[in-house]
Amino acid sequence: MLGRVIPKWWPSRGFLAGLALSAPFVANPYPTSVAVLLLLPLLFDLVLRGIHFRQLFTWQPIHFVIAALATLHLVALAMNTTPFFTETFIFLVWSGGVVGISLLASYSDDRPDDIVWGLFAALAATSVPIAAAGLAKYGLQQHGILFGSMINSCFGRYPQGTTFCGDYNLFGLYLGGAAIGISAFILCTKGRPFLLAVLLVSLSIVLAAGFFAGSRRFLALAALVALFWATHAFVSPKRVAYTAILPAFLLAAMYGYFSAPRDKVADENTVTIEQMVAGALGLPAQPSPMEIAASRQPPRGTSGPMSTDEKGHPRVLAARDVSPTALASTLEDDMGFASRVEKWSLGWDMVKQNGYFWGQGFNYHRVFSCRFVDCEYIDYPHAPILSAWIGFGVLGLVLSFAFYAITGINILLAGRIGLLSGVSFFALGVMPYSLISGDTIFSLPHAVIAAVLASIIVAQKKKNKRNA
Repeated sequence: MLGRVIPKWWPSRGFLAGLALSAPFVANPYPTSVAVLLLLPLLFDLVLRGIHFRQLFTWQPIHFVIAALATLHLVALAMNTTPFFTETFIFLVWSGGVVGISLLASYSDDRPDDIVWGLFAALAATSVPIAAAGLAKYGLQQHGILFGSMINSCFGRYPQGTTFCGDYNLFGLYLGGAAIGISAFILCTKGRPFLLAVLLVSLSIVLAAGFFAGSRRFLALAALVALFWATHAFVSPKRVAYTAILPAFLLAAMYGYFSAPRDKVADENTVTIEQMVAGALGLPAQPSPMEIAASRQPPRGTSGPMSTDEKGHPRVLAARDVSPTALASTLEDDMGFASRVEKWSLGWDMVKQNGYFWGQGFNYHRVFSCRFVDCEYIDYPHAPILSAWIGFGVLGLVLSFAFYAITGINILLAGRIGLLSGVSFFALGVMPYSLISGDTIFSLPHAVIAAVLASIIVAQKKKNKRNA
């Protein structure tokens, strides 16, 4: 009965589910409370239209693999084999929520791909403001002007490049996914000229912010964005060529500005926005960036440098060059995997100690934590397939491999629909992050989202064939 009072302008449940799925992406640069807000429209829709419990059991092969892996995780957690129970369980809940939301999106009256457009819309709308703010922050930083509040709240150092207090690689993933989403709206829909211009400018801003986030993996995502455009160029070459002129010009201009040679500002010559405002208003002097950095002892394990240099002086600015040229030069060091090789080697030794067949639960968390980070916080092999083999034996190996294999097969089966919708490029961009970054498959809910979206596109393709 409640479904009859829903206005015509109210989005489909699939679209609202897509909004909800953007939460793990948005939670990196924005506060978690903002990400949670993206769940509210779906919850409101569930109250209005109710839940069709039957649709919760419309499983695809990927759902069975995820369920089996989740069961192994729950058993290991029940055995209390990790000192980092909370972190591991939270990621499991995130990924479980992703699966539940995707199943709720299979509402009989909706198009199967509505969930894709909902996700892309949320990424597009939320990424542009944070990307523009990041570019402004980086531009000021290049001239020695900082935000003092960030020094105090971001692990005792200033966030590098266009990033804020979150993980810079996940920030790059967020911007890369948003760039694909914005491109999908540009290439797959026909809007008014003004809206098209807004989308093109937005794409330029998001890509520029990604290039100076300091994430090498974003460079691969940017290449996928270019391939997405190239794919559409085969379908409508003139439209793509004309459309690409504006973002290409803007991106080149922003890239040239932020990568132009400049004299590096020393820490002692930096000032804060707070200092400048206080001086302009005649208020009491605010602490300098050096004083702010010296007032806080940062914890171990941040993604940026510590707050003291080799002489023990406070360090404010990140010493790392975040330009794409500098990042590309680091690939000469074991193709950028130098920091991973030792952890993979230890993981392989543990597999051999387990006899290749058996697992040890999450005991490896303690081993890696004490080996690499003095037992201060969670650490792991940074390879989910290897983690599953260590933790759950050959069964975990098979299931984790099946997760990536099924996703890869779905990307292939999605064919033309997957390529032109952008979902295949989105999934191809997310999977490498999971393969070399997370603890388990569930540590990066983004990977579960990509896997589920690929399966949805395949289901849509099959439905289209049946209807034809």
